Amino acid sequence: MKKILFPTDFSPASRNAFLYALQLADKLEARLLWLHAMYDGPSSSSQEKEIELEIARNAFFDDYQHARNTYDIQVELEPLIEGGLAIGKILETAKKEEVDLIVMGSKGARQTPSGEVGGIAAYLLGQSQVPMLIIPEKTPFRGISKMIFANDFKAEDLKVLKDLLSLAQKLGATIECIHIRPDNQSWDQTQSNYYEQLFYFDQQTDQVNFQIQTRNNVEQAIYEAVEQDKEHVLVMLAHHRGSDETFEAESLTRKIALHSEVPLLALK
Repeated sequence: MKKILFPTDFSPASRNAFLYALQLADKLEARLLWLHAMYDGPSSSSQEKEIELEIARNAFFDDYQHARNTYDIQVELEPLIEGGLAIGKILETAKKEEVDLIVMGSKGARQTPSGEVGGIAAYLLGQSQVPMLIIPEKTPFRGISKMIFANDFKAEDLKVLKDLLSLAQKLGATIECIHIRPDNQSWDQTQSNYYEQLFYFDQQTDQVNFQIQTRNNVEQAIYEAVEQDKEHVLVMLAHHRGSDETFEAESLTRKIALHSEVPLLALK
């Protein structure tokens, strides 16, 4: 992991997520791209743009100095202040800079007359081509020492687990693999092979443990697993929009992103 993108609007949610982005960049020896998108519509005068630009520069300096003084983190950080709408600029910058991870804060779900909606982070889950680490606004910074990987025992999950193990080793974190299945569901050959591989990981390293739960409500089971230990990061697959199956997986990951009280690492 060489490049991490951190989009910010200077809100409390963003400032909280900044600490996670800095810690990851520090431990992974990655460059951290700090992005702020400014509205540059026709109604904005040049003077207004210059004032907002100065505010952004000062906010960047204040946040960075506070983090360095508090946590003694030394990171190569590159500030990017761009004109445009946040969602478009985040996706454009992620592609242009070939980033490996996007880290951003989230205010969670909010109710509107037309129903429940989420913010930019939840929307980007279905649009981004790279993994995202989403930090809930009210989650205090604890670092990353534990990960719960909720998975389906599919072939792609095994590749993800191998990559996740490499990340965990660099962070000094442990991985708890959790598989939730209906009580009437049988295993196919792929799932049986995955179980054997997972058992191998469990025997070879103290960093990986796994558990299988028989439950009919997957979403509720994940929430309960999170509730038992809030000092971890939840890891799930978030597919780019495609088939009905990937849309269903994306919908579950998005729901979790909106309601989880712990950071969510959504892998691709």
